Amino acid sequence: MTKILVKLSVRILIVIMLAAITQVGVISYLICLLTTHFLNVKRILTNVLINLVLYALLTFLLVPNIAPVFGREPAIISDNIRPWNYWITVGLNRNYVSPQLNQALLQISNNLRTHHPSLVAFYLDANFPFWDGYPLLPHLSHNDGKKIDFGYVYSNENGDLLN
Repeated sequence: MTKILVKLSVRILIVIMLAAITQVGVISYLICLLTTHFLNVKRILTNVLINLVLYALLTFLLVPNIAPVFGREPAIISDNIRPWNYWITVGLNRNYVSPQLNQALLQISNNLRTHHPSLVAFYLDANFPFWDGYPLLPHLSHNDGKKIDFGYVYSNENGDLLN
């Protein structure tokens, strides 16, 4: 009985951690639990690998096509605007914005290309792909697809802008 409670507690903690970091991680984990249960997979490493494959498939193939139903789309990536760390921002599905914000990002990219062609605007966290009101930790206000964090732009002693 205690072994079952420990196993259940560990799974609940995993769900809570994944829910705080990425919405998609919870979905892939729950699908993985169902899949490994029906396939009778017992090895932890096999479970982890199945979950990682499911997560990657969801993140890069399915979620970008489902997010528009929730009023979100992946933030643009161009020569002048892109995520600071692709694998964290995009890999954790923290790069989703409303279509209106994406249009503003496109305008920013075009202005940078025109006025500061060597400058790149780096964004960090935006929003999760699903459900308004779901906070993106540590940015509790990033819950509606209308917010994105940018990295700083500096100027040197000559007034030239630097990434």
